[in-house]
Amino acid sequence: MQPERIGRYEILELLGRGGQAAVYRAYDPTMQREVAIKVLTTTAAVDEKARQRFEREAHTIAALEHPNIVPVYDFGAYDDGLYIVMRLMKGGTLADRLAHGPLNPAEALEVVRPIAAALDAAHKRGIVHRDIKPGNILFDEYGAAYLSDFGIARLGDATASLTGSLILGTPHYMSPEQIQGNVPLDGRSDVYALGALLFQMLTGHVPYEGDTPAQALVKHLQEPIPRLADYRPALPEAYQAIIDRAMAKDREARYPTAGALAADLEAAVTDRPLASAPTLAMAPPAAGRRAGKRLPWWAWAAAGLAVLALVGAGWALWGRRTSPPPTPTLAASPTALVKTSLPVAAATTAVPTPSPPPTPTPTVATSPTSPPTPTFTPAASPTPALGGKVLGGTDLLAVLSGGDLWFVSLDGHAQRITTDGGDKHGLEWLSPDRLLYLNGKCVFTLTTADPTPQPLVCFRNTDSLDAFRISPDGKRVAIVLDNKLYIADYDLKALSNYRDPDLLPQMPGFCARFVADTIHEVRWSADGSRLAARVTVPIGGGRAGDQIEILNPVCGQGIYRQHTFPGNRFPMRTYNQVPRITAFDWDGDKQFVFTLYWRNLSFGDMYLYSRGTYTGERIQPIQTSDCCYAAPAWSPDGTYLSFFFQDINDPKGKIFLYHIPAGTIGAGVNYKPLPLDAPIFPSPRTYLEIAPRPAP
Repeated sequence: MQPERIGRYEILELLGRGGQAAVYRAYDPTMQREVAIKVLTTTAAVDEKARQRFEREAHTIAALEHPNIVPVYDFGAYDDGLYIVMRLMKGGTLADRLAHGPLNPAEALEVVRPIAAALDAAHKRGIVHRDIKPGNILFDEYGAAYLSDFGIARLGDATASLTGSLILGTPHYMSPEQIQGNVPLDGRSDVYALGALLFQMLTGHVPYEGDTPAQALVKHLQEPIPRLADYRPALPEAYQAIIDRAMAKDREARYPTAGALAADLEAAVTDRPLASAPTLAMAPPAAGRRAGKRLPWWAWAAAGLAVLALVGAGWALWGRRTSPPPTPTLAASPTALVKTSLPVAAATTAVPTPSPPPTPTPTVATSPTSPPTPTFTPAASPTPALGGKVLGGTDLLAVLSGGDLWFVSLDGHAQRITTDGGDKHGLEWLSPDRLLYLNGKCVFTLTTADPTPQPLVCFRNTDSLDAFRISPDGKRVAIVLDNKLYIADYDLKALSNYRDPDLLPQMPGFCARFVADTIHEVRWSADGSRLAARVTVPIGGGRAGDQIEILNPVCGQGIYRQHTFPGNRFPMRTYNQVPRITAFDWDGDKQFVFTLYWRNLSFGDMYLYSRGTYTGERIQPIQTSDCCYAAPAWSPDGTYLSFFFQDINDPKGKIFLYHIPAGTIGAGVNYKPLPLDAPIFPSPRTYLEIAPRPAP
């Protein structure tokens, strides 16, 4: 029966239950926040020595203050069990992600880097985790990885012992010395487990499988280190070298720290040499693999004793061999992708051959000390294009087509605002009556009442101004120059004095920069704490491809990757041929929409991705044709989707503009395009953007 209260905490719901613990979502009335409470249902609570050890170790765990360790808020006794109060993590577990398939190397790095930092911090305090597994790696609502359950398995088991010491862990990830229990463990045992976890992230399989826990444990002791190529032959050999060193049987041959493993993984992802050649300690082929041969008695004995300890600790559920044992999650229920189910569109039998991507041309701008004077055609009265019906929190679409800006109302009335062409991009509404855009190396704004472009700032000593996005609260700005990201206070006076990539870091109020990847465009989260960026990164096999990264800027320290997609999370029928994302948009919370390249500069398949469930799918709102879409954009309230559509079977390549309710996609609705009253598309091959205005 679910308790109504544990200590001062009001129990809201059961999140999960295992053989050893139950996890509840609860409310802390003192701090006025939701928390997760893990109740260890064991007789240890009535044992005074166990209680003292629990309190002593809980104090140690609570003292582990690190950005990537799930914080412990409180602990105590409750009825027949003990409990620990932790931060409520709403992004699920790594086990949830791996249920959808393996990760690409860049995605794996996003998990390994913060977890390695957390482990190193713990190891410096003399604390060994001993239970690294997907279920103990949690994500917050922004996708940042955290390490959980430091020592909790041991705290919850006062009786299971082997020769006076506890041998606990999860069989798929236990180091040889942890299984044998003959030496004190140090941080290198966690390094081994992290290597095993990396193998699973890259392949979707645990390193050693077995029908029973004992079989898996013996393989850790005897069998050669598994080969990534058995599952993903295209992965460069550098990744195998990392696995070989991390999972060396002899701990002296392993990475000395988890951070050293993460550094080598980052080198492999960025196509740089590994820090040092691994010293391999590989066991000979297991005798048990040879017909008619038996494993040595000591291997079975060690494994058997370890299994007995595991069973005594409550490991009654072995689970599927290719996935971790079920673990109570601290995550709340995932948010649905959209209001209704969006079925994955079936790929057609014959996929057309993509037209070659356009060759990029350098951006040429006038002198930054003398901003270009754009020409424009002011309307006699802009009022007819404004106002009208409101759908999804917008009543007007700002549209870029052929280098010029248009205002389009939802009844189809289109009004041309500029006639100078140029390299306009980066549309952003600063308010219902003020629009920002980029042209060359300069930032401009105009108003709906007076559409005369006014320069804000021009940058110098840079080849390109790729993005300029102001945070929702107006306090910060994200600037991308030469495909590198800079974040600073939004202070135009200061920016005008530091408008150079080399000078920006010296600007008062400068926050951080990110130069690791090639960045094309960015979006802020609704609360201004995160950024999403469309980037080009190595994707293996000597190729580069586009991804979307969620970034966490920490002023004074740096900008950290928290999550990357699409990777191989879901099928994308054209990505292998042309791994390019032409446009994306973020509702600021959990929903993303993006398009891949297929034809005519920016048209291709359109996909939805949910950061709440880490799932995505191709969508086809226009059911009369298999392709193609461009420049999708969320409405201000996230309920409507605007996009361009071009029928792949139309030899003339006519372009249509749509604004539709996202919750009805996939429900068989026959959507109608906006009835434009002006020819706003100069050709079928033109750069396009949409920015829905927040309705006044």
